[in-house]
Amino acid sequence: MSSKKHLRTKYGTLRSRKESLNFHKVLFYRTASGREPVREWLKQIDPANRKRIGEDLYTRIMSQDNKHVGSSLDEFLAEEGLLESSQCVAIKRVLSWQLTQFMKKQNLSKAAMAERMNTSRSALDRLLDPDNESVTLNTLQNAARAIGAHLEMKLVFEDRAA
Repeated sequence: MSSKKHLRTKYGTLRSRKESLNFHKVLFYRTASGREPVREWLKQIDPANRKRIGEDLYTRIMSQDNKHVGSSLDEFLAEEGLLESSQCVAIKRVLSWQLTQFMKKQNLSKAAMAERMNTSRSALDRLLDPDNESVTLNTLQNAARAIGAHLEMKLVFEDRAA
């Protein structure tokens, strides 16, 4: 059995976020002398803008094999204490995108989707807004049920032994 996670619904299949957006490890450019100018530039930016850039990069950029590859964006975000929040934003953006794509494919209006979810249009708007992080597990569950899917969440413990 494949280890890839898919949400199979009566309307189609929603793929996992990694498969849907082809996420790859993002790495910084490293010069021949070993400098990482983009990383150095990011460290000079105020924390709020650095967080926003990290969220955008974590969500959108794909790296390519290259001899000038330096440290990873994940390493940088972890050092800055931004990795978890960037991952949360990326997950929310992907969920919003998946629901929006589903609604487009089914020609489903926001009003009809809100009715299926037994919620208000404003609650659905918050769910579909990729930058609005104030969504509850109950709302996510209602959205999954409304499209014939189910919500899967789990804690993954990382091996911290070095």
